[in-house]
Amino acid sequence: MTSHNSSSSCSSAYPTTLVLHTHDASRPLKPSSYGALSHALHETLHFALDGNIEDWALDTRPRRAPCGPAEEFHISQATPSVSTSSTAPAGPSSSSSSLVVPTSNSNGAQESDVKPRPGFVRPPTSLEEDREYISYATSSIKSHHSSSPSTRLWLPHPSSIAADRSPDPCAAGGSRDALDVTAKFFCLGKDPQNAPEYGTSGVGQWFQEALDALSSSTGILTVDQVILEFPRLKLGGQEASGDEEVVKKTWQHLSGHPQLSALGLSSVSLPALRAVFPDIDALSSRGGQGTQNGDARHDDSTAELKRFQTIPSACRHPKVITIDLSAMRSPCAWDKELGKWCADRGIELSSANDGNNILPDETLPTLLTEFEDSFPVPWPKGATLVPRWCLKYTILIRDRGVIADQSWILLCDVLAPSGETKER
Repeated sequence: MTSHNSSSSCSSAYPTTLVLHTHDASRPLKPSSYGALSHALHETLHFALDGNIEDWALDTRPRRAPCGPAEEFHISQATPSVSTSSTAPAGPSSSSSSLVVPTSNSNGAQESDVKPRPGFVRPPTSLEEDREYISYATSSIKSHHSSSPSTRLWLPHPSSIAADRSPDPCAAGGSRDALDVTAKFFCLGKDPQNAPEYGTSGVGQWFQEALDALSSSTGILTVDQVILEFPRLKLGGQEASGDEEVVKKTWQHLSGHPQLSALGLSSVSLPALRAVFPDIDALSSRGGQGTQNGDARHDDSTAELKRFQTIPSACRHPKVITIDLSAMRSPCAWDKELGKWCADRGIELSSANDGNNILPDETLPTLLTEFEDSFPVPWPKGATLVPRWCLKYTILIRDRGVIADQSWILLCDVLAPSGETKER
């Protein structure tokens, strides 16, 4: 059930979860030794919480060349508007939570003649007043551990995540078909063998949270291809480990999802694939080869498998398998056999470059040390962040071959120290 809270009620309790959506905000920061995601999170927290005018000021200049003399005249006559409201518009609500735009507090400051971007609001008076606008949101979500709802903190506000996704600057509007949206879902929960959240419904719920967060920030409802990766599971060995059962159940749970056009797996060995997909036959077993009729049957089988890859069903076939060679012990020993297994089943095999640890353990404690005193809501002293999932997505404008947006969305549980009270 969706819960709607006022900003004051949301801000009276510690958040139980934190969502970080990376933003392409240039900062003179030293590249993180912990990798690309860590660096992007560092930049994003500065973007959301620093209060720099370069971040929050609305740029009224045209972002593209005007389409004809009429628009050129209109742009030349436009003047920056004066902000009359310090409350930014709310972002789209997701099915799991309703975003709440924090209500700004009147502190007697003069209204600026620069209008803030959507998603930026005045910080609470409890924070230092040299930050005129920051970007955040809170939402009330259903708690699985108690009957009362819990609070989720979003940094930055989803409305502040903006990108030019128009396939044609002079077109009346862009079509979803003009975009190629791909994503990679990392299941980051710890101790998969003993944690109940790794059950079918648990990972499925995490995945739906990721899709809802993507929709809240971008307006994208469907994804052309999603690749699943389970870094905590043992899926890269030369023998099946037993963890494949978790992947198999998760795959069956997501196969019928109507928002997904195609599914894939990453960082899995051939023994793991055989355990997860024991019933996917090779094309050669579905039709003869070496004759004209055999070739026709082979083509029919190929088309049939393609349908199995794209049509939601109880057990959809994978469209792509990606391997991270750096994470495998001896990839050359089975690479050719894996390639043949995929080719025989009409599955694309490609490489990945995310590495075997996208979020080192040192990343979140380091960021908390730097930013916990800047958070716009009450925060438990000495809290730890436990990553639950991460979604890496890319939005490509097909005709132009231009990447319109490429970001990460990370969700963490906020764990207060034992004995810490709920109210500050």
